Amino acid sequence: MPVTNEDSRRLEITVDQAENTIVVTPAGEVDMANAGELESVLRAALRDLRGRTRPVLVIDLGRVDFMGSAGLSVLLRVCLESPVRLANPTAAVQRVLDVGGLNDVLVVHTTVAAALTA
Repeated sequence: MPVTNEDSRRLEITVDQAENTIVVTPAGEVDMANAGELESVLRAALRDLRGRTRPVLVIDLGRVDFMGSAGLSVLLRVCLESPVRLANPTAAVQRVLDVGGLNDVLVVHTTVAAALTA
């Protein structure tokens, strides 16, 4: 499901669903102009998983070129409110997580496969 509004043209979000699993993959830049779009997609995915047996939501960060503080805030809010698994961060995202001290708060898996089987 690509994000297409004018303010978020630098971000595309795909959603892949299986029986009890949703993988959300943002690609491009996550910043103040489009972080709300990412949060909307993540919250919709969480709603879709309600009532499923052992639901898993994975956020694949492997295609994110830039993540500003607004994107980081979205990840933090969603991960603290729900069981969400972060996976495959690019060097740019990992640097933001390191600088923000979030590696002690959030569990980040090196691959999507690892996140799916955690």
